[in-house]
Amino acid sequence: RLLTPTEHHIAQLAAQGHTNRTIAHHLNTTLRNIESHLTHTYRKLQITGRHQLTQHFPTPQTTQPTNTQNT
Repeated sequence: RLLTPTEHHIAQLAAQGHTNRTIAHHLNTTLRNIESHLTHTYRKLQITGRHQLTQHFPTPQTTQPTNTQNT
């Protein structure tokens, strides 16, 4: 299954090392919402945690989270 644009964006930020709290703050959403998106992402990618995101979202440089509309 494909990731939604929001799941993809959040997973990229998490793979870059941003904390859930930081991502939630910058995207102006709740910590629970970020956790939910990441849980769905892990299930879809068949991974067990954040440490495996870098395999799917390799990042040569860290970027700042951007504010996007929630879906």
